[in-house]
Amino acid sequence: MRRGLTALALLLSLAGYSAAQELSQKSTRAKTPNASPQKYKAIWEPVNVKEDLKLFSVHFVGPDEGWVAGGKDELHGGVILHTSNGGEKWEVQLGDPQSSERAYSDLRFAGPKLAWAAESTPGGDHKLLHSTDGQNWTVSGTVAQHRTDYQFTSENVGFCTGHEDILRTADGGAELAACL
Repeated sequence: MRRGLTALALLLSLAGYSAAQELSQKSTRAKTPNASPQKYKAIWEPVNVKEDLKLFSVHFVGPDEGWVAGGKDELHGGVILHTSNGGEKWEVQLGDPQSSERAYSDLRFAGPKLAWAAESTPGGDHKLLHSTDGQNWTVSGTVAQHRTDYQFTSENVGFCTGHEDILRTADGGAELAACL
């Protein structure tokens, strides 16, 4: 119960911070003459991947450079693909669509090339993969199979949530310890 209340207090304080930021931004806009909210339009265009894949995660660091993670299905052909030309061409960075490796998912970035991805396992915790250059991926630890989410704030510090727990790592995911 105490963990749940502490997690709730943390979430409420973050929501308060977000609301304060929004209010601050609104008051700044109001003081600026002729300030109007910017409007953005997006045109979604399909891009093709050579293989017939299920994509479970996507992350772009700009209009041209991005990654997708997935596989033939959840149990086979796990791959991480990269594009540097807005999706016109995709290169396999990790895995093989024809392999028996499980799919990759949950791409997370703490910088333009500092990335993590999860790979499911037959049971227990999922493998946590890490890249410091956006090209080479290595296993750095595990994340809980039944996690709600995970996120890194730097190369070594990350957090994983699940049900009533918040876990923290200070070594890039090699070990997780309870925060609360």
